[in-house]
Amino acid sequence: AARLAAAHPDAAGVAVRVEVPNGGPGDDLVVDGDAELLHRALCNLVLNAAQATAAAREGGAVRVTVEGAAGGGVAVHVADEGEG
Repeated sequence: AARLAAAHPDAAGVAVRVEVPNGGPGDDLVVDGDAELLHRALCNLVLNAAQATAAAREGGAVRVTVEGAAGGGVAVHVADEGEG
């Protein structure tokens, strides 16, 4: 989803970085849900962040952090450098 959003023309000049702290081979995070809907939702979040960043300043970045959460959940944080 992050690669797809980063390739969108509205995201030109914005670096999209995905971070998985403490993650490595064999440490896959699993989310139970509709893969297509989750992909669309994440792509939209990252694209919106990239658009906000591009509008605010050239050469900005979007950071997507994915990590395990309490109770076996998964937390996804999307941070941009846009205004607001």
